[in-house]
Amino acid sequence: WNELLFSILNHGAWCYYDNDSTHNKIYGKLYNWPAAEDSRNICPNGWRVPSDEDWHKLAKHLDPDAKLDSVAPNPFSPNIKTRINGVESKVAGGYLKATGNSSASTGLWDEPNKGATNKALFNAKPAGARLTTGNGGTRFQEMGRGAAFWTTTKGPDLPPPGSLFRILSFDFPYLEQRKIFPSSGMSIRCIKN
Repeated sequence: WNELLFSILNHGAWCYYDNDSTHNKIYGKLYNWPAAEDSRNICPNGWRVPSDEDWHKLAKHLDPDAKLDSVAPNPFSPNIKTRINGVESKVAGGYLKATGNSSASTGLWDEPNKGATNKALFNAKPAGARLTTGNGGTRFQEMGRGAAFWTTTKGPDLPPPGSLFRILSFDFPYLEQRKIFPSSGMSIRCIKN
């Protein structure tokens, strides 16, 4: 990742949280968005990184009441509504989160890990993220508190630019859709074709 800082928006990259390889066993790696949407496919044969629509289908499967509650007119096509940040489901996040709270042995969610049942057998772990700062730097945050997963979908053309992802948090059972700079680092969960 560090070798690519000047071209980070054009090349896929990964890192360990805090650049510490001991986090790999429990949390895996964090990837930038170009790695997630690369046509060479970071996933094994027969698998792919899910799109925004794939994540929404999962949310609807887990929670028939799931919806994206933040939409805005697209400035280039006023008749088309564009999804932006919002709570997609108030329960699906809990169905996706691994159960248990943090400890040295499990490395799981901080308390209270609200609503965590792992009903979907997704076993999401709070790997945190590597976020791009306004000055072009990065910082690691939210390990133990949040899990963020890329989609292959570029965010709407509303400022600021970014790519779409889903986030789970220790303090809510929500599944949320958000947008962030593509140079940030998040987890990737592959789905079968």
